[in-house]
Amino acid sequence: MVTRAFKDPVGVLYLITELETGGAQTALANLALQLDRRRFQPQAACLYGAGATARRLQAGAVPVTNLDMRHKLDARVLSRLWRLLCHERPVILHAHLFHANLLARLVGQFAGVPLIITTEHTMGMESRFRYVVNRFTASLTHQIVVVSPAVRDFMVHQVGLPASKVVFIPNGVDVARFAEAHPIDRAAWGLPDTAPLIGAVMRLDPVKGGENLVRAVAALPHSRRPAHVVVIGAGPCHTAWAALAQDLGVAERVHWVGYQTDVPAWLAACDVFVQPSDWEGMPVAVLEAMAAGRPVVATAVGGTPNVVVDGVTGLLVPPRDPAALAQAVQTLLDNPAQARALGAAGRQRVEQHFSLAAVVAQTEALYDSLLRARLQIAKSINKRS
Repeated sequence: MVTRAFKDPVGVLYLITELETGGAQTALANLALQLDRRRFQPQAACLYGAGATARRLQAGAVPVTNLDMRHKLDARVLSRLWRLLCHERPVILHAHLFHANLLARLVGQFAGVPLIITTEHTMGMESRFRYVVNRFTASLTHQIVVVSPAVRDFMVHQVGLPASKVVFIPNGVDVARFAEAHPIDRAAWGLPDTAPLIGAVMRLDPVKGGENLVRAVAALPHSRRPAHVVVIGAGPCHTAWAALAQDLGVAERVHWVGYQTDVPAWLAACDVFVQPSDWEGMPVAVLEAMAAGRPVVATAVGGTPNVVVDGVTGLLVPPRDPAALAQAVQTLLDNPAQARALGAAGRQRVEQHFSLAAVVAQTEALYDSLLRARLQIAKSINKRS
C-alpha cells in the first residue's frame, strides 16, 4: 500500500478559514473523523473561529489549532501557520475555502509540505481580484477538489483554473445518522404539536436567502393550522430577518433557534425542508434533509440541481422569488403522499450517490494516487543521481 512508504500513518492537516458551523466545515469534519486511522492521521487548523465544528473534531480525537487571525491583513497568521507546518510535518495539507486555500498554497510550499490540496466549495467569490489570485496560485496546488459539477464548470471556465488539476468529489452524509433520528420534543421549544413544520438549516448570511424565506412564510395561504418555520443557524442577518418577520406579521411563526448540535432530530420533526439560497456549491444541509427523508424545496442555483432532481426528490424554484417558494411549500403541505414519495426518493438518491463512506473512499483514493505519483518522482530522481 502506498501509505506504507511514508511515515505511517500519513499525517493530514486540514486547514479552513473558520470552524464554526457551515457546509464546508461539516464536510471537513465528516471527512477528518472518518479517515482510516490505520493509514492516515488527521488534524485540523483554522485561521480563526474555533467553534462548534472544532469541538466536534476534538471530541472525535482530531486535534485542532486556532491560528487566531484577527483581521484579513493579519500577517502574523503566516508565521503561525509556517511554524505549525514545520512542527507537525504533515505529508498532506488539505485546505478549504478561499483564504485558507491561498495560505495553504503559499505557506505550504515555503514550509516544504509534500502534497497540497485545495477544495473549492462555492461559486460566490466577492471580486474579480479573487479570481486572479486563485488562478495565479493554482500552480502551487497539486490537486484542486470541487464539490459539484457546477463548481467545476465555474472554476474552470470563469475563474480559469487548469482543468487538468480539477477533480470532482461531492460532499457526503452519514445516511444512517439522519434516517434513524428521533424528532425533537416540539413542546419543549414552544412549537405547536399539530401545525405543519418547515425546517431550514443555514448560516444567517445574505446569500442564504433568509429574507425570501420570511417573505414566503408571509405569502402562504391562511389556514386554521398555519405552518411554522424553524431556522437552525446563526449569523449577522438574524436581527434584520427577525425584524422583517415582525413587520410582516409572522414573527410568532418563525422560530430562530440558533446553532443546534442535534440537527438530525430537528430534521426528523419537520414536514418540509427549505433551502432558499441565492447560490450554493454543494448544499450539505440539503443532503442531510434528504438523508432524513424530508421533501425538499430549494432554489435552482449552483450545485443544488446536481442534488435535488426536480419533481423526483424535491421541488426546485427560482432564486429570490418568495411567491414561487411559498407555492412549492404549500403544494407539499397540501399533498402529504407526494411529500412522502419525494422524501423517500431523496433518501435513496443520497444513499446511492452521496454517502459519506463513498466520499471518504474517493478522497483516500485521491491521497493514495498523489502519494504514489510523488514516490515515482522521487525514485526517478534517485536513479538519475
